Amino acid sequence: MKTILIQLFLMLTVSTFAQTDNDTLSIYFASNSSYLSKESTEKLTIFKETIIHEGLNLKELKGYCDTLGSTTYNLYLSNKRVKTVLKILSITNESSIKWSGNGEVHPAHTRNYSNSEKRRVDIIYSKADEISEKVKKVKKTEPSEVPLNQNENSLTSNFINFLKDTTLNEVTIQLSILFQPGTDAFLHPNDPQLVELYNFLHYNSNISAHIRGHVCCGNNLPLSHNRAMRVYNYLVHRSISPKRVDYQGYSNKLPVITPEKTKEDRQKNRRVDVIFSKHFTQ
Repeated sequence: MKTILIQLFLMLTVSTFAQTDNDTLSIYFASNSSYLSKESTEKLTIFKETIIHEGLNLKELKGYCDTLGSTTYNLYLSNKRVKTVLKILSITNESSIKWSGNGEVHPAHTRNYSNSEKRRVDIIYSKADEISEKVKKVKKTEPSEVPLNQNENSLTSNFINFLKDTTLNEVTIQLSILFQPGTDAFLHPNDPQLVELYNFLHYNSNISAHIRGHVCCGNNLPLSHNRAMRVYNYLVHRSISPKRVDYQGYSNKLPVITPEKTKEDRQKNRRVDVIFSKHFTQ
């Protein structure tokens, strides 16, 4: 039985790459404002440092508004929002990067967003070319065998139990992938659970995943959405087909600890969890 389980876990998938290696960071604004909150400013500052240290390529900035004002005013406001982001990123030459204010005109997949989600600037970026080439070369290599941790409380053990149970077609597994306060930045960038999650999906092509993002301390749907999207992007950029994974933010509606009495309680609620489903077909 153990041999069969290991073979199931190590079953190779036929990976399909996303059509683009671009990623998107969304920065949100208050209603009728082009000024950023302290939280959003800190998030953007962290991203600025990431651009420097990881050699990211900024592709394009796109500003948006809700539909509460006039069309003309919203177009003007979306341009101001982009310029606010450009200033914080220290991009003084506006012609050096492609950017646009789009007012109320949103991409099709975001048209049903709430007003708070529409008030944003999307920063589209990619890894440096030399990094992307290294990633592509790694993706082409045959994956090595991953040793399974048989500890009963380990994440891998939960994955194996799900595969083993033929009566269970869906399960929610809590992950301890945690985030820095007020941001969608991983608390531990090299979190081993991210690797375990990737390996499980990579070696089991019949599994699909719904990633749920959560926050502590109060209602913040955009932040929970971005946390779920951060994990989604981690997986898709490492060759997991976007047809197999989706994501959604749940704000603070599904805490693991309530009430939040301590700093540790709040940290545990800044998280993602995943609903896994069997019998996915490419």
